[in-house]
Amino acid sequence: MSIFAASLLVAATPQPALAPNGSWEVKGEDGMCLLQIDYASGAEALSLVFKPLLDLPTMELYVIGGDASGRQFDGEYTAQLLAPAKPYAGRYFSVRSELSKRRVTRLTVERDLLDQLNDQDVLRIAAKPIDRSFIIVAARSAKAALQTCTDRLKRSWGIVPVPGEGVSQLVGDPAEQFGASSYPPEALRKRIYGRVIALLKINGSGAVDGCRVLSSAGPELNAGTCKAAMKIRFTPPRDKSGNGLRSTYVLPVRWVLAGMR
Repeated sequence: MSIFAASLLVAATPQPALAPNGSWEVKGEDGMCLLQIDYASGAEALSLVFKPLLDLPTMELYVIGGDASGRQFDGEYTAQLLAPAKPYAGRYFSVRSELSKRRVTRLTVERDLLDQLNDQDVLRIAAKPIDRSFIIVAARSAKAALQTCTDRLKRSWGIVPVPGEGVSQLVGDPAEQFGASSYPPEALRKRIYGRVIALLKINGSGAVDGCRVLSSAGPELNAGTCKAAMKIRFTPPRDKSGNGLRSTYVLPVRWVLAGMR
């Protein structure tokens, strides 16, 4: 007599994409504009928050809600837009906020992800504390409102966008100039941290020759930001004859102490 054992393989069924339960909101926070939309409600409530870092090619994407445990997560995430089908990947950090009592998952993403969002698109985010898909609605009008907020913010700093004006491009990663050794010693001693936003003036060869603080985190970090920023290099815009043009660049720098994220 033969006994046959059959094993049944059951594929995990992905959770259905979440539909928003409200409209986009544009908010000002920490000297910058952000875009937020909420999903689900109650214990299942989640929010997406897009926080462009002004002129930087990267941005912060926050997922608020989810696993309510006190565990911290840190690692690699993947994200996928369905239309166009484009994958993204990078680092994330996730922790439960003691203030709001909700989990905050911060992803560092390319600014291109926000630029590529379309109406009725679906964005899937996979990281250890969360693996969900989000239906995107009214993306075009939301991004326009965000741009209006950013332009208004820059004008408040005395920066007037000029249509058709060229933009300098970063050479390398500016974070290389803001390592542990660049943390101002006096700020370390006083345990000062925070975000500084600086306006860099760039000459026709791509070197920074001026720095003005737009949003302060104290004199120590302000000075440290401008000192390190002077080492950043850019590829400047050029005129029709190929000559480099002067330009400006708004640089946000988030200073954190050891053990912080």
